Amino acid sequence: MNSTFTRDTFIKALADEEEVFWSNSHKTSYKGIKLPPDSIKDAALRLNRFALYLKKVFPELQKTNGLIQSPLKIASAYQNSHNIPGRVLLKMDNELPVSGSIKARGGVYE
Repeated sequence: MNSTFTRDTFIKALADEEEVFWSNSHKTSYKGIKLPPDSIKDAALRLNRFALYLKKVFPELQKTNGLIQSPLKIASAYQNSHNIPGRVLLKMDNELPVSGSIKARGGVYE
């Protein structure tokens, strides 16, 4: 496993089905950034407004009442094999029921 990739070596590793780990070196801390509560509430209301329509046109969303959600899974085997402290969770957007895209919620939001 290599955590330092160029674009080409990263793409090659993916094509070769190698295990890869990428860490965003440009990431900034989100501590101290405050989202206005109204903007979070507005986004939630907008997604809920679309839920009835989505439930109607996508039977796959019956279970979630029209909300586009993906499960979280505990990644204990990965965590243990890489000696990562704390708890590692995977956001399983690959299991989104209708979109085939990790941008499903964002697309509806826009």
